[in-house]
Amino acid sequence: MDSIIRYAIHPVPSRIFASAVSIVSTIASTGNTVPHPQATTTTDDTYRALRKSLYQRLVAAPTPDDAPAALTEAQHAIDDRAIPQVIRTACVSFTCFHHINAADFDRAATVLDNAPSDLVAHERFGLDIAYMRAVILNRKGALADAMAILEDVHASAKALGISTTLSRASSLMASLCEVLGDLSRAERLYAETFTLKEDVGDRRGIAVAAFNFALFLDRQGLYDPALEYYHRAADIEESFDDVANLTLTMSHLAVVYARLHRADVAHEKLAATNELLERSAPVLTAVAALVNMATAYSLLNERQQQRVSLLRALEMIERHGVDSHRVNIQLELADLALAEGAADTSELFILESLHLLEHQPDALLEARAQLRRAKLLVRRHQWHEAVSLATNAIQSCARLGALVELGEAVEVLAAIVADVDATPETKAFLRDSLQQYRRLTDERETRRYALLMSRMGAEHERKDAEIERLRTIELAAANARLETMNTELVQLAAEKDEFLAIAAHDLRNPLFEIRAAITTIVHHVHELPPNDVRTICRDVLSAVTRMMATVTTFLAMAQSSSKVSLLAHESVSLTYLAHRAEQRHAARARERNVRLALESDGECWASGDATLIDAILDNLLSNAIKYTATDSVVTIRVRRDGPSVDVIDEGPGVPANEVDKLFTKFPAISTRPADTDESLGLGLYLAQRMAQKMGASITYRPHAEHDGSCFTLQLPAVVDADATPQQ
Repeated sequence: MDSIIRYAIHPVPSRIFASAVSIVSTIASTGNTVPHPQATTTTDDTYRALRKSLYQRLVAAPTPDDAPAALTEAQHAIDDRAIPQVIRTACVSFTCFHHINAADFDRAATVLDNAPSDLVAHERFGLDIAYMRAVILNRKGALADAMAILEDVHASAKALGISTTLSRASSLMASLCEVLGDLSRAERLYAETFTLKEDVGDRRGIAVAAFNFALFLDRQGLYDPALEYYHRAADIEESFDDVANLTLTMSHLAVVYARLHRADVAHEKLAATNELLERSAPVLTAVAALVNMATAYSLLNERQQQRVSLLRALEMIERHGVDSHRVNIQLELADLALAEGAADTSELFILESLHLLEHQPDALLEARAQLRRAKLLVRRHQWHEAVSLATNAIQSCARLGALVELGEAVEVLAAIVADVDATPETKAFLRDSLQQYRRLTDERETRRYALLMSRMGAEHERKDAEIERLRTIELAAANARLETMNTELVQLAAEKDEFLAIAAHDLRNPLFEIRAAITTIVHHVHELPPNDVRTICRDVLSAVTRMMATVTTFLAMAQSSSKVSLLAHESVSLTYLAHRAEQRHAARARERNVRLALESDGECWASGDATLIDAILDNLLSNAIKYTATDSVVTIRVRRDGPSVDVIDEGPGVPANEVDKLFTKFPAISTRPADTDESLGLGLYLAQRMAQKMGASITYRPHAEHDGSCFTLQLPAVVDADATPQQ
């Protein structure tokens, strides 16, 4: 119902068609109502089917044979209070607009007079019914009465915050102001309607408002901004696959481009319109589009195509029994006949149009009919009556701000004055009309410039708002990153404080031992037997070894923290790295009578950082050598299925209930090393952290073949298998 502006609102036929289609289609789908409390999903589907059927049969594509049955069905729905009010109000609208389209305004008014009291009293539906009453009055030519009702609807909708009704009232009021000659208020109301739709994010409503604003600008000869709003409407309609409204919008674009002598673009839009017509557009849409196509072909001097379009439109309205656009069609046929020299036929079409306008008043169409009759009379040298008709047309077009028709009417009157000895009054009127035309043209250019500046200002504001929005988003993201970094720094500082306290403790004890041992040697060097000196030196060496292990651990921790942003995710050879790790630990293994065995099923490539992989393998091999028994074997197995590296020892293994503690800080593990080496309990924790930084992982499982442990480093595979790895 939001889209009523496109049909039965403004007397201009193209709008008349579009608004009726829109109001009823929106009524048929509106969700801004309270659903019937007893309605189930199945019942809702039934109501939707009923609403769709009646819309199609009464408004979109009515036929004389089916109309009585459809009207009876709609009336039953209106009277049935078990049906939700939104459906009943839609049926009132469908019935009302069916009679409006047939120019039977009395019956349309009777439908509203007999509307059920609960709908009339309803806060929202009552305004909708009042709005439709204003539509009828507008079509009957009672513009002042229509405006009075609309003022009340507008005020009530604004007070209640019903934006859809408010926008419909604004748009129809704009149309009335345009007909009454209050062009400045009309422009404000069209702009208000557009803004209301944008504010609520109603894209379909935005399309309708843009279309109506474009029509207004089009009639004022402001073609550049009119094209902008036509295209905005078309873009939205295309996104919704709204065939009906898109067909109409495309046909108007064809007319504007034809006026601007853009024949190539005009033909493109005509082809698009014709293609849309083949997709079963509603009859009223099709008629309006065909009339516009005829106008475009006329401007392009393609008379045969103009005739085809007009005859298609005329056949369609006669087949469906509707009068919409009949006047426009008659006037276009009159133009065509006059251009072909059939003056009598042209006159018949014009007189028929004037007769129709007696029952369907339309100031602009009447001015167009008078202008065409004036041209015909000029050819017949009936100067006096031609002057009267041209004068009336000029006055009407000036009041309506229809510059195209005004310029044409002034041109006709000027030709008459040039050919005959016109009266002083006629010459004075022509001078005044020329001045008025120039003034209106200047005002149009001023308004065009103002619209351009307004759009530029709005675009600047939009861009500034977007920049500010992006700046706010970036600032929020930066603050979030800073907060995350601060949290990480606090955690890192806490960890380092903890580690430093441990390091201080673990380094202080060996230093005390070293100082005591050296002091003993210094003070008793001549008294100590050589064996005692060697024993003291071995103790010092053991203490130094423990200190080196502590320092190495903290260096690894610092390295793992600093490598976060410096990781090199590259293709590395696990076979090569495992072989290099074996060589680094061979001497220590020999000291403990442990044999290192490297197994591989061929060259194996993985994705990761070679430095971190080295550090992880060093940790796993150091632990394996430390925990395995003398005269045992530590196996390094490189596997392509993964890819992965297994480090297998023959030590005591890890109790099942302690496995979960392996990769934590300072785990309380009952398994002790085979030698006397001590540990901070951070090795596996740091190794797992380094692995995770590469997207890898370390897992533990008991060795299946014999007692011992198997630690597996699982790495990501190389993504591009055809790439040449770099070592």
